[in-house]
Amino acid sequence: MSFKSIINQISTGQFVSQYELLPHLSNESVHKRAHINYQLAEAYYKSGNFAQAQVFIERAWFFSGFSPDYFELYKDICHKTNDIYSIRDAY
Repeated sequence: MSFKSIINQISTGQFVSQYELLPHLSNESVHKRAHINYQLAEAYYKSGNFAQAQVFIERAWFFSGFSPDYFELYKDICHKTNDIYSIRDAY
């Protein structure tokens, strides 16, 4: 399954197997892994699955070297999961 299809399915609340995600999450490039995790976080956020979104945004945040480009989504997801400590630490 293409990554675009995976993102579309997740965004609409459909289940996607971890086996479908694994080839994308194991990309050799750390920069690409950060971006893939960011896109997955964004898709889960759109679907309302904030707990799963937080898993992926935390990975994206770490792999990106705490990039400011990922901060807004990181902050929004942490807010939705009431994770005030992570928001505080990010500042």
